[in-house]
Amino acid sequence: MCLLHTCELKKRGNAATVIYQYQAQVVPAGIYSLMNRIIYTCGKHLRQLAPAFIFSKFFGDQHCSITFVPPTKFIMNNNSATYSIPARFRRIENMHILFWLIKDLSWALLWRPIGIIMLVPTLTVAILITWQTRKIAAELFHNLAVVFWITANGYWMIVEFYGYDEELRIYTVIPFCIGLLFILTYYLYILPREKSVRASQ
Repeated sequence: MCLLHTCELKKRGNAATVIYQYQAQVVPAGIYSLMNRIIYTCGKHLRQLAPAFIFSKFFGDQHCSITFVPPTKFIMNNNSATYSIPARFRRIENMHILFWLIKDLSWALLWRPIGIIMLVPTLTVAILITWQTRKIAAELFHNLAVVFWITANGYWMIVEFYGYDEELRIYTVIPFCIGLLFILTYYLYILPREKSVRASQ
């Protein structure tokens, strides 16, 4: 859980790093992740249109500031006040949203071939995101839950496409419960332990 204070897009040449600064235990992780994506996407495009001083004036105090500096190394540290993630990782997460939306739209419109095909990149990118963020516990456990959520979601879609949802839909309980187990493990065991470690330092 965290409160998003500022974000910075740090870029020089072909390398870029997006920096997010936050304080712990204010906003649920899923919400700040969405906020990060919105601010990053809006900031990236507005920065190209507005002069630096106007952009800083408008966003500097309330939303975000963007500066251009040499790229920094990838930092994912539970004890740090800064969560740094390469911009290419953020682009992968944004692409994942697109894949997921196309898959669920195909499910809703009964486009069986497209829905089944889009399940593959949706699940693959979810696993990739989980691997990329494995060094920070909050991201790891939430992303593992998302992987099993998509697994259950995809299984449900397939059995419904082929007309077996009444008989087989019940088995979605298994991946849903595994995902819930990851969430409970984080909030009931990992997070309290992290708090105690920080308090002792």
